[in-house]
Amino acid sequence: MGVLRATGGNHVGFRNRNAASSNKRRGRKQWRRKPFSLVAQRMREIERIIRFRLPIKTADLKRYLVPYAQHIGQHLRECGKPATHSEIAERIEIKSKVLGIAYYLSEQQLDAQINAAVTLALKHPRLDKADALGTRLSLTFEDRAVLRITTIGACDVTRAQRMRLRRRNKRERDRKRAARKRVEQGATPRAQYLAANGTSRAKPWERQGIQPTIDA
Repeated sequence: MGVLRATGGNHVGFRNRNAASSNKRRGRKQWRRKPFSLVAQRMREIERIIRFRLPIKTADLKRYLVPYAQHIGQHLRECGKPATHSEIAERIEIKSKVLGIAYYLSEQQLDAQINAAVTLALKHPRLDKADALGTRLSLTFEDRAVLRITTIGACDVTRAQRMRLRRRNKRERDRKRAARKRVEQGATPRAQYLAANGTSRAKPWERQGIQPTIDA
């Protein structure tokens, strides 16, 4: 009777199925990557901006809390939970202590700011687009790069300009990567080759006073 041999791919699949069944028998939870959420990512980036700009004046705090409350409400709705005033306000209150906002305001001032922001967010729940939110938060292109913001635009550079800069930077990175690869493969860099061989772009016939003839 012949022996059945599994191929490499089937062997890997068989091993993964065995590991999954073993974890299931032992009661272990299998790790799965969560799907990307634009709203959740923007919430984290707004938190990053708030932490970067502390201390924030009380009059300017609404600029950050209103879009933050809008995104919390949208995130709750996406998760199938009720986006009530108390639920959003409670989450902002907890985050204000984590981010450090609560250390610069009294409890009464913080409650008043949170309640006003949540009320305005529930009245206007629609989220701003990337550039509109960047303008609303006065996020410059430099701060955006420092904080590694990706889902919020900039107030001083449009999306089209950012796309052109991204393409230009990518071409530069690709050029440098290709040059490093050529050097690793044993090629001589052009500047080093020209220096070693004394080759220049000068036209030798011009030094001898010879003018090229052009047929009419």
